[in-house]
Amino acid sequence: MTSTCRKLIAALVIVAQGIVTNEFVVAQVAPSFDWIRGGHELSINAVAYSPDGALIATGSADWTAKLWNAQTGLAARTIPVGSAVTSIAFSPDGQWLAIAASDVRIWNVFDGSLVRVFNTVGGSVDISSDGQLLATGGGNSVSLWDIHSGVKLASTSAYNSLHSVKFSPDGTTLAVGRIGVKLLSIPSLTLLHDVITGSHANALSYSPDGALLASAGDQNVQIIDSATGTVIRQLMGHSNIVHAVGFSPDGLTLVTGSRDTTIKTWNVFNGTVIASVPDNARVFAVAFSPDGSTIASGDRNSALRVWSRDLHPLATFNAHSDSVTAVAVSPDDQLVASASKGSSVKLWNVSNGASAGELLGHTGPVNALAISPNGTMLASGSEYPDNFAHNTLRIWHLPDGTLLRVIDGDSFGVNGVAFSSDSKILASAGSEGTIKLWEPSTGLLLQTLDGNGNHASSVAFSHDGKTIASGGWDGTVKIWNLIDGTLVRTLIHGDLVTSVAFSPNGLQLASGGYDNLVRVWNVSTGAPLFTLVHNNTVTSLAYSFDGSVIASGALDSSLRLWQGSDGKAIAVITQETGSGVDFSGVTALAYTFNSHLIYGRVDATVVSLNASMSHRTPSMSASARPHNLAK
Repeated sequence: MTSTCRKLIAALVIVAQGIVTNEFVVAQVAPSFDWIRGGHELSINAVAYSPDGALIATGSADWTAKLWNAQTGLAARTIPVGSAVTSIAFSPDGQWLAIAASDVRIWNVFDGSLVRVFNTVGGSVDISSDGQLLATGGGNSVSLWDIHSGVKLASTSAYNSLHSVKFSPDGTTLAVGRIGVKLLSIPSLTLLHDVITGSHANALSYSPDGALLASAGDQNVQIIDSATGTVIRQLMGHSNIVHAVGFSPDGLTLVTGSRDTTIKTWNVFNGTVIASVPDNARVFAVAFSPDGSTIASGDRNSALRVWSRDLHPLATFNAHSDSVTAVAVSPDDQLVASASKGSSVKLWNVSNGASAGELLGHTGPVNALAISPNGTMLASGSEYPDNFAHNTLRIWHLPDGTLLRVIDGDSFGVNGVAFSSDSKILASAGSEGTIKLWEPSTGLLLQTLDGNGNHASSVAFSHDGKTIASGGWDGTVKIWNLIDGTLVRTLIHGDLVTSVAFSPNGLQLASGGYDNLVRVWNVSTGAPLFTLVHNNTVTSLAYSFDGSVIASGALDSSLRLWQGSDGKAIAVITQETGSGVDFSGVTALAYTFNSHLIYGRVDATVVSLNASMSHRTPSMSASARPHNLAK
């Protein structure tokens, strides 16, 4: 960072009574993402391929839409929508994405900018094949719009309980799904055919030539002759509501997704099932790729899966199915471990985000991860669903992920774990309020430190291995002498403490908590050095390896970088930091040796950020293009 940039930062940071506020303008830096392993916090309600097949778009109940690289499975962009997404559609040129939620909006695919807002009730949305018209259907209203000007061309309120709208390939007809299907002429929206199907039309899909229309019903799928509006075939085989339907590009095959947790493909012309596969959750969305070789599906458990045409599983794109709770990086910068509330622990390649395995065995939310400094062990701590079980601490061998041992870590759950610098001691912070020291090679309990009230939330070793810090829900930070287990000092953070971290030289200790603050302390004296402010609960802290930067993550959907020496603001990153339903944001942090930040988010996403670039960049373009957005 240049001296000019430092002066500018200093001028824009307000310091009052030792508190560095977050009201700084300079903090909008252009993030440089290495990779994004995406996820959704809640169900995926819509899925679509871009016209060139390079991207998959998903819309979720977690108030976001996401774009994914169809080849690598990496997320390319998160679009904050502000309410549950029910329907999405690409423009024919792939430049725009229409998203139906509480209203309908058009977004630019490549820079993430908002193009236009249509003041209408969301529900279902489609774009005509020539890219000129937008159809919306929600509540009891169907409307036709000029997509470029936003002018409403026609509207009708004659139909209630609308489920879906779909343009015919030639753009002359709009199919509207409710109880049965209405075929309306374009542009007048006058009724052409009233198709009696005997069930709800939850989703609609035209065959490529427009001759057939498929309607996903209560348990069956109706194939409709679009010219006459007559049902010519019923596809029977699902045992519950069919939520999604899509034709293959050659028009020979139909894919369906159902509440019965299966995906099926069908022969369009004789109605027989070609293949059927369980998805393990209600399937809300399906789509064929433009070349017909793959099928994408989205389900209630927020999983985005890709299948071959004959329904062999090819990939699951999402990093986790629930909020990420912890991340850890191996000392050789080869592996990233991430954990979630959904009990999974996953391994990723640091350089490209490729999957390196999954560690199975925990049955409750995994709250904590730590990789030993010698790189041979991964510790994971969890809580059991009923909160009264044992076996909550597991040690795995790296890099192969073999389970080495299971330890009765804490009767109420393990919230934090840390290895000593020589890898010979493992510390765990438990919901009983104690810090336990273990010999990881044997699982032997060496010592118990009691002092964080009834809930110890976090633990950290100093880099010289002589001191332990622990944070608790009693609002205190305890500093312990590792040699004899004595309490050296109690620091008053002031509210529930969520995270503690030592600086590499051991002179500073940072604590974050529910009071939206990061407090930095002098370890030797216990004196407060400076305080850093977020707008919501601080969840995670990490020092860079040289100690020059403190990174803090919070539920205010931001990742903030501060100078380690004096707490002055370096940057605030708000792109790809989570902006979905309820509290959103960064939940876990870890630095790699070469100054890249790995962080986890509420929306089940794991991100690798080149933080060294963020240190140097003084300004940010809101339209910064993610590096892996397919062209």
